Amino acid sequence: MKNPNPNPNISTNTSSAQIVDSIDDILIQILLRLPLKPIYQFKSVSKHWQSLISSPEFRLIRSLAPVSFSGLIFQRFKRSYVVDFNIPRFSPFKELKFSNEPNREMKILNSCRGLLLCFDSCKSYYICNPTTNKYSKIPNYVDPNGWIVGMCLAFDPSKSPHYRVLCVIGWGISTLTKVFKIYSSETGSWRKCGDPRVMTDIDDFSNGVYWNGSIHWISKHKSGESIYFNIDDYDNRIDSSFKVMPTPPIIRGHGRFFGESCDHLHYVNLEKTGFSFFGYDAFDVYEMRRDYSEWFVKYKVDIRSALRRDLFDDVSLYALVRGKDDEDKGSFLVLKIEKRFVRYNIVSRSLETIYEFDGVGNCRMYLNNFEEPPLQYIESLYSV
Repeated sequence: MKNPNPNPNISTNTSSAQIVDSIDDILIQILLRLPLKPIYQFKSVSKHWQSLISSPEFRLIRSLAPVSFSGLIFQRFKRSYVVDFNIPRFSPFKELKFSNEPNREMKILNSCRGLLLCFDSCKSYYICNPTTNKYSKIPNYVDPNGWIVGMCLAFDPSKSPHYRVLCVIGWGISTLTKVFKIYSSETGSWRKCGDPRVMTDIDDFSNGVYWNGSIHWISKHKSGESIYFNIDDYDNRIDSSFKVMPTPPIIRGHGRFFGESCDHLHYVNLEKTGFSFFGYDAFDVYEMRRDYSEWFVKYKVDIRSALRRDLFDDVSLYALVRGKDDEDKGSFLVLKIEKRFVRYNIVSRSLETIYEFDGVGNCRMYLNNFEEPPLQYIESLYSV
């Protein structure tokens, strides 16, 4: 009887390939459930694992999951420190270091989906990945008629592996006139966004927040216009890319928080109720609708039930973290209460210590001398 398969190796090879594919599928599912730090280290297991983890397909699958930041980055004297929400509470601040960092200190300007926009004492700009400890330099843009008043990073790995940087330049003799430039990692070059534009309602362009394909700025004036720039769909007509959005309720003389978490844009008025200068015990958390029709109250927060009254005057809000998959039960605030960083669950109204200072050594330095509001720390495998 004739062998229907004159080359039995073909069947064997096909079966082996199917088994390998099946094993890879299982491995990918396992890796997707792990933190990114060990995944990055697993690249050294074998060439096959390195190829699998480094593949664009794996990075894309990973990026489609809701992105929630796992820690905060604090800065002092151009040094950066990470407080990780997941480390034991007795662990110290971890200083950020980049393996190929030049011999000069970097200051972080902006963070977006796991990448950091930094500059050094020579005013060179870099994109850094704190997970992989790598960085790349972006070319400086020189405008003889202006000076940089703000730079913002835009990066969404679920849409593209490329990032963009929006540079806002004060131009000419008027402090209100601005010029906008965009750098793309895809082209490796800068381009100008239309003609100079007069901007009267935004005082600070350094704190733009990327969300919904656009970079957003909040006016500090009750009657001022808040704006957003659609950097994802920019079509070389700057007037069509800038749009006005509602300004949230502004309480003059009080603190505020403005940021993105798990693809939601939030604004918080930190309102005092009669306690000391930087003490806040109750506030509303606003969220912007995706169609920009309004800010609505997402959460009403009152931490008085979780704290002793004598602690109200030593509470600071550092971050709002949304639960993944729109689960409110996983949403929490990061607060500083006396000498502790704590996680306050918005739904259960419970407190959990993230980090507690021991009251000796550099405790006072860490608590009182951070130069800027903290930035998001998000793990990412993307190369820069």
